Amino acid sequence: MIDVGLKKALKVAVRGGHNKLVPGSNGLINEVTEDRLVKNEVVALLKNIKNVSVLDVTSETSNTINSDLAYGVSKANSWGAHTFVSIHFNNAYKTYKGAIGHETLVYGTASARAKAIQKNIVSLGFKDRGVKKRPDLYELRMTDMEAMIVEVCFVEATEDVALYKKVGYKAIAKKIVEGIVGAKIDEAQKPVPSKPAPSKPKETWENYITGEDVKSLQKELNSQFNAGLSVDGYFGDNTIAKLVIVKRGASGSITKIIQKRLTAKKFNVGKAGCDGVFGAGTETAVKEIQKVNKLTIDGIVGTNTWKALYRK
Repeated sequence: MIDVGLKKALKVAVRGGHNKLVPGSNGLINEVTEDRLVKNEVVALLKNIKNVSVLDVTSETSNTINSDLAYGVSKANSWGAHTFVSIHFNNAYKTYKGAIGHETLVYGTASARAKAIQKNIVSLGFKDRGVKKRPDLYELRMTDMEAMIVEVCFVEATEDVALYKKVGYKAIAKKIVEGIVGAKIDEAQKPVPSKPAPSKPKETWENYITGEDVKSLQKELNSQFNAGLSVDGYFGDNTIAKLVIVKRGASGSITKIIQKRLTAKKFNVGKAGCDGVFGAGTETAVKEIQKVNKLTIDGIVGTNTWKALYRK
């Protein structure tokens, strides 16, 4: 959602003029075809603006001029719209070589929004016909709120149509919306996104290898030290809490496990290999892994060195 600084909620009713059963102007372009494109884009843009509600009050099924006009006005009135914008394309001649321009129609005194829409669309290059009073028009006379009819350009005027096609319906819609909300929507301050939920910290075991190498250690800790660990292959908090200190002079299955992990990590345990004897070669390898992991270099396998051995 785009935040344009609206302090109060704004309800906007938008209508596309005429329909296929009640045809509008037709010339180099067709009014109904084009005003639907503009109208739909206006609605889409307004839906993305904070504090703005929008209602499309266009009828596609009304089959008389009166019923078509009454449908849009009635919908806007019953909804309690604050602003009513009806989008049309104008027509004055059968053909016209040149530019006739853009105008915005209002009931009486031109509102700030009507003036802004007129100015915005003219800024695209259309000839300025101004904001005009038309109290005789049904949409302006019968609506209960601020209302305006946006006559984008003349369908028979060669320069109007050429310019309209050049800038495109999206540019027209954007200028209308900017006039409605009183801000440049592409430069408007967007709401600061809420801070993402903090990512769930990894479980301890997720930082370490899993599987048979861990199971072998768990089995030996259970067998030799009655650790009571589940032999699940996960190097988690429970396993870490039961680790024992192993240093030079030790021998047996746990020493062999250490040697296998050192070898897996590409540290040389000496010519004897993984023989289960914690000798000089194993001690040197332990010091090397401690150095790489920035641990105290003492050649003793304590908790932090165990973690280094099993870390992914």
